[in-house]
Amino acid sequence: MGYGSLAPVQTGWTGSIAVTVGSTTTTITPRTRESVASLLARLVTDAFVELALSLTLSVSSSGVITIAGDATFTLNAGGAAATYTGFTGSPYSGARAYTAAGAYDSGYVPTVGLRLDGSTLSTEAGRHVSTGATGAVTRTSRCQ
Repeated sequence: MGYGSLAPVQTGWTGSIAVTVGSTTTTITPRTRESVASLLARLVTDAFVELALSLTLSVSSSGVITIAGDATFTLNAGGAAATYTGFTGSPYSGARAYTAAGAYDSGYVPTVGLRLDGSTLSTEAGRHVSTGATGAVTRTSRCQ
């Protein structure tokens, strides 16, 4: 069962959010216009691709985000990236899960919360259906 939420696009981003495993760090710098959900989805994807760290995001019904991993990691957020995500107590280190100090900014979460497991982008083989080509295969990216 999946849950949905609304996370409006925001401006005024500064800073970044980063995950470190051992001596390797992946840093996400917010785009000029981005939502908290988009920023954290990029963090989950990059942590998996660059660090082989599988992260799970969950959001409580009060809008407080928890990030959990399958290994110990360090989470560091600064500037508006910390304020907007609620991770104002950075750095968080020495554990497999961290809960934000406060709710994320400007979001709406259903009363049962929100959970995002693993990467939000996948690719899968698919057939062209509009060209009439036989045996043509394409790669299709989709958000899950």
